[in-house]
Amino acid sequence: MVQPVPPQPDFWQRVFGQALRGRYFLATVLGLVTGVICALVGWELGNNLYQSEGLIRIAYTKPAVIRESDLNRPIAMYDAFMRSQQLLITSRRIVEMALHSETWQATGRGDSSAMLESFARELSVEQPKGTEVLRITFTDRDPNVTAAAVNSIIRAYEADYKDLDGSMQQKRIRLLTELETEQNNSLRDLSHRLAAINGNATIDVEQLHAAAVQRLAQYESRLADVELGLALSQSRSPSETSKTSKTLTVKQIAMIDGTMRNLLAEQTRLENDLEQLQLRLGSEHSTVRALKKSIEQAKEKASEYADEFREYQSQLAQTPDSARQGPMSVFVQPVEVLRANREVLVRIVEQARQEVATLGSKRDEAEVLRALVIKTRQSLGEVQDRKDMLALEMQLGDRLEITSLGQVPLAPYRDTRWRIAVIGGVVGGAFPGAILALFGLTCYRYRYSDEARKMAGERKLPLLGVLPQLQPRRLSQESAADAAQCVHQIRVMLQGGDAIGPRAYLVSSASAQEGKTSLCLALGLSFTASGARTLVIDADLVGRGLTRGLHAEGVPGFREALETGRLSATERPDGLSVLTAGDSVAADACRVSSHGIRRLLGEARKHFDTILIDSGPILGSVEATVTAREVDGVIVTIGWGQEPSLVERALQHLDALGARVVGAVFNRARIRDFYRSFQNSTSKPGGSREKRERMRDRTPFGPLVDSVVLSAGSSGG
Repeated sequence: MVQPVPPQPDFWQRVFGQALRGRYFLATVLGLVTGVICALVGWELGNNLYQSEGLIRIAYTKPAVIRESDLNRPIAMYDAFMRSQQLLITSRRIVEMALHSETWQATGRGDSSAMLESFARELSVEQPKGTEVLRITFTDRDPNVTAAAVNSIIRAYEADYKDLDGSMQQKRIRLLTELETEQNNSLRDLSHRLAAINGNATIDVEQLHAAAVQRLAQYESRLADVELGLALSQSRSPSETSKTSKTLTVKQIAMIDGTMRNLLAEQTRLENDLEQLQLRLGSEHSTVRALKKSIEQAKEKASEYADEFREYQSQLAQTPDSARQGPMSVFVQPVEVLRANREVLVRIVEQARQEVATLGSKRDEAEVLRALVIKTRQSLGEVQDRKDMLALEMQLGDRLEITSLGQVPLAPYRDTRWRIAVIGGVVGGAFPGAILALFGLTCYRYRYSDEARKMAGERKLPLLGVLPQLQPRRLSQESAADAAQCVHQIRVMLQGGDAIGPRAYLVSSASAQEGKTSLCLALGLSFTASGARTLVIDADLVGRGLTRGLHAEGVPGFREALETGRLSATERPDGLSVLTAGDSVAADACRVSSHGIRRLLGEARKHFDTILIDSGPILGSVEATVTAREVDGVIVTIGWGQEPSLVERALQHLDALGARVVGAVFNRARIRDFYRSFQNSTSKPGGSREKRERMRDRTPFGPLVDSVVLSAGSSGG
């Protein structure tokens, strides 16, 4: 039958309820001793710690001398910068610089790798919230060392900071100097190129270009007059000239008049804009309509100006003298002269145009060069100004300021002796208990009767009784009577029930040396004292404890009875019959069979009321395994100090055999535990002390059997 798995106790219950149970006094005494010793050792190991501190200020911003620059403006991401400086101060490079300083070398601590690790471990750098200060602290047993450590680390960081800052400023100055030289060279080159464009002339190329443009305009105007004169030279009379002037078209007027040319150019521009807007916006858009209206107004303006021009020219034609002096003078010249003038004017205009183009190109180049000169001079001024500002800022110092150096502390920062002593006392006091608990958890054994009772209850088995551990030399009348009383109670529990007829019980255990032989013989004596015909069989062919105790090694017994089926039991003076193991060896256990056991028990039931069989351990005894299936019940003996796992395996083995376990007996319980579980009987053992001593001397099976013998003798008396 498969037994249900019992719930497992929690860890603390196992520690205090099982592992340390019964060991509290020992754990307390040992804990007090080791706790005091460890506390004293901790007090000696502890010491006073001193701490020195120094302050370094890194300014967030600096006052501007003339104006703000990158040397005095606020530091971007100041908090992140300060955290980076904290890491830098505790870095290996700065610590090594501090260890090599004269201040630290004067302490005699040296600069070994172990000292480097210790120094870094005791060094602390922090930034108080809302300040520009880095607080550097160092802790050590020597107050002079703490001050030396703080000062050396501050000086190392200061030197590193100034080296880095000075190197950076020198790089800036060098770059600014190189840039200044480059700007000067560029300015000199631009000046040479500008001078080459002007040549040796005292007049600027801009003025030359303006004069050339003016001359070109005069030549083109004169050429236009000549062209108009050739076109209108059909008549020489003033009336014809006046008539001709009245028939001049707008385009012809534009050839000789600049105002008309401007009006026509404006009209052409508006027409081009109208064409583009119509493609994008459509002809019905308000902007397009407004532009059309502007074009009409421009045409009207050009037409009005043309009428005024014609009227003005007609009036000039009425006065020949005036005509000869103005633009109309070309109308009265011969055609040959006009043609000759046109050829000359065409060449002159072409030359003027080339001159204007050449001077225009030089003018444009000169303008670009002048713009570059202005820009270069501005850049050069900025570089020189930046260089002067940098030199001035460097004279004012950097952002780093040592607020205070480390001072030799006058009082301890922390006394570690009490703390180490308390820790040592707690650890030392708990150490024995921890060792005992560990031993109890790893080597758990049955040490109390209630543990066996709990196991039996979980498996739904009765705990038939608890037997004490009796000392032969200190066996008192009361303890002997109580032990015998327990044996008699076990016998009464076995005699109860509805079964009729002879009963056969196997007394066994999970392993050897658990007192099963003494229990078997004691029960046999108890059954005999109650008037029952009782047979005790030594079926342990390997241990043979009962046979050796009776000094009956050569007497035929269990082995011969298995072979022949006939009993040859020996009856003791007290009425108990014993069947020894017989003349056998350990190898005879392999020949024990169920048939032989069944035949032997059948024969024994004819002559005895109770049959008790002492066998070897259940786990490892062939005769116990065979006999367990043939008896009416199995009594499992659990000795003090037995492993629960072995008992569980033995019970599982019996379950697998189909054997009936009638109960368990916890043997060799400590006296205090025994009296806690045993209700003392009012009956007292009889007989004298001499008789008790005499019985103890006669029985080699221990004080338990002696107690039962004494109890049976007292009853009989």
